[in-house]
Amino acid sequence: MLAGFIIHIYEGTAAQPGTFQAMTNGTVTKDGPGRIIPRGIEQSRDEIHGKPTEREKRQQAERLRAMNEWESEQDDREKVFPDSVT
Repeated sequence: MLAGFIIHIYEGTAAQPGTFQAMTNGTVTKDGPGRIIPRGIEQSRDEIHGKPTEREKRQQAERLRAMNEWESEQDDREKVFPDSVT
């Protein structure tokens, strides 16, 4: 367990330059996150500036498809049962 703890500390600090500074000061260099997660910087910028990410675009498209499908089903029900519409 002690060896695992030591390895964990090493991997979290010395193995990745800048991680110790990030943990102690809360600051990260501009190239730090990009080295680990290449798309992380661009995605964060897009989120800050309000641009939808690819995941959000897919979710919006799926919601629109589901909403259109539901409305189509409602229209079909109204055709079958016209008196039940309030």
